Amino acid sequence: MKALVAPKQQLKLNAMKEVEREYTRRYREHQNVIQKDITVQLLAAVLHTLNVCEGFGKARLRRVFDEIGGTFEDMNGVGFAGRFDADDLTELVRERFGIDLKAEVNVSAFTMKGAPK
Repeated sequence: MKALVAPKQQLKLNAMKEVEREYTRRYREHQNVIQKDITVQLLAAVLHTLNVCEGFGKARLRRVFDEIGGTFEDMNGVGFAGRFDADDLTELVRERFGIDLKAEVNVSAFTMKGAPK
């Protein structure tokens, strides 16, 4: 009877490990979808605002979009081997432009402090 207990326990462990692997895979998949959606929405808002408020046309918006892509590559270690990360860039924006993104952006409501409602 003892010989049957160990294989059953091993099957349970294997099944649990498989469930954990599948959960991790799906979690990462959903994370990627959510991150892409947020990035698309943010870039659309930035590009639209530059067009409406600053008069940027198609060519200038394309250059801005391409440069933003380059900045993300730099942060991911592609361009200049990870010259900086998101925290470095956030601090640079705070110091250079006086915009404290961490304090002014309210993610739960998808609004920014001081923005018209």
